[in-house]
Amino acid sequence: MMRRLALSVAQYTALNGITIALLIYVSWSWLAWHRLEDTPATDWIAVNALTVDDTITGRDPRIVYRRDILKDFAGTFNATVYQYANSEDRTGTVYCQGNGGSDYKAGRDLPPKAASLSWVMNREAMPCQFENGIYKLVITWLIYPDHYPAKMLRVESNFFKVSETEESS
Repeated sequence: MMRRLALSVAQYTALNGITIALLIYVSWSWLAWHRLEDTPATDWIAVNALTVDDTITGRDPRIVYRRDILKDFAGTFNATVYQYANSEDRTGTVYCQGNGGSDYKAGRDLPPKAASLSWVMNREAMPCQFENGIYKLVITWLIYPDHYPAKMLRVESNFFKVSETEESS
C-alpha cells in the first residue's frame, strides 16, 4: 500500500517561501561576487608612467616611474626585462627578472631612488648586466585586496637601447 505525503496549505506556503528565499540569496551572492570580480586592478593602483632611458653597457638605466596607490592592498610584483631583435620584434626573450611584495598604502610616495631600473626590479644588490641590444621592461602586479578576488595589472615600458657608447643627438 502506498502512502501519500500530504502537506497542509501552511506547510506548502512555508516550503515555497524558503525555496524562493534560497534562490534569491544564491542569485544575489552570485551577482555580488561577479561585481567584485569585475572591479579592475586600476581601482587600487594607477601607473601613470613607465619609461626606461637608453643607456650604455655597465650602467643601471634610469627610469621614469610614476604610480598612485588609490586604496590599501597587499601585493606582489614581477618585473621582467625582455631582449628584442629589433623594435619591430613582438616576441622578446626573457633577459633579466626581479620580484617582490609589499603592503601598499594609499597615498604613499615613491622614494627618490625609484629612478633606477634596479630599484623598480628589486635588484639593487645585483643589477641586470645589459649587453648591446634593444629591451623592454614589463611589470605585472598581483593585487590581493581585502574582500575582493585577486587582481592583476600588467604594464609595459617603451623599447630602450643599450649600446657601447652614448649616441649623440
